[in-house]
Amino acid sequence: MMEKSKAREFLSGDLNTYSDPAVSYPANHFAFIKAKERFAANNVESLVEVGIGHGNAIPVFTAEGYEMSGFDNNPELVSVAQQMAMNYGQSQEQVIVADIEQAQSYKDLAGVGQFDALVAMGVMPHVSNEDQALLNMAKLVKPGGEVLIEFRNSLFSLFTFNRFTHEFILDELLPDVSPKSRELMDQAMRERFDVTKPGPATSKFHNPFEVEQKFKELGFVGIEVIPFHYHSTMPSLESQDPQAFRDDSIALESETSGWRGLFLCSAYVVHAFTQ
Repeated sequence: MMEKSKAREFLSGDLNTYSDPAVSYPANHFAFIKAKERFAANNVESLVEVGIGHGNAIPVFTAEGYEMSGFDNNPELVSVAQQMAMNYGQSQEQVIVADIEQAQSYKDLAGVGQFDALVAMGVMPHVSNEDQALLNMAKLVKPGGEVLIEFRNSLFSLFTFNRFTHEFILDELLPDVSPKSRELMDQAMRERFDVTKPGPATSKFHNPFEVEQKFKELGFVGIEVIPFHYHSTMPSLESQDPQAFRDDSIALESETSGWRGLFLCSAYVVHAFTQ
């Protein structure tokens, strides 16, 4: 269980505790730092998390003083998150079993439509109706409220040099070329890298440019794409020098180009406001 002091440290920017490559890469650390910065600027007090899972974000955000609620469609995870909520000063009723694609399932959650902000990490790659899920998220917060929603980055495929690269180039960049051109590209890529790895993806990837346009079409404003979870080399090279990979990747999380992360990051969050 994460103590409040550790939770505050998690958002403090001090990465010394994450320098060990044997520890899972602290990807959410960077996403939550961005959330903290933006929530603080807009005087957020109440927060709802869609896909709350085990409740690991509860100590992080309650340590910042936020009143936190949430839901997940997995009853076993919700049971764990409810205990976590109580351990950190929230009531058990603030965490329920519900599905973001089914608005009726969370209609009785206190605060619906009036939350200052919403966080959804790891949810969008698994929903079946993306537009409905995003519209439902918008209705969970008050008018002018903000959302921070994670997506897996399809553009990262151009840096992985594996099966994802192969599929992205043929299916996304060259869908309309002749069969002959596709055959030439297919052969060239098979000669240059292993297109059999990794195995089939279990979740969907999203192009940040297309997602930004989708947010506009659905009525969100102030849209910002924030890449995180940098990779200093293609993933297949990480095992050759795990420490260098870890140190350089963490250092890249602070880079400010505004565009490199669109290719070097495996994920991004969209920060936006409702109207």
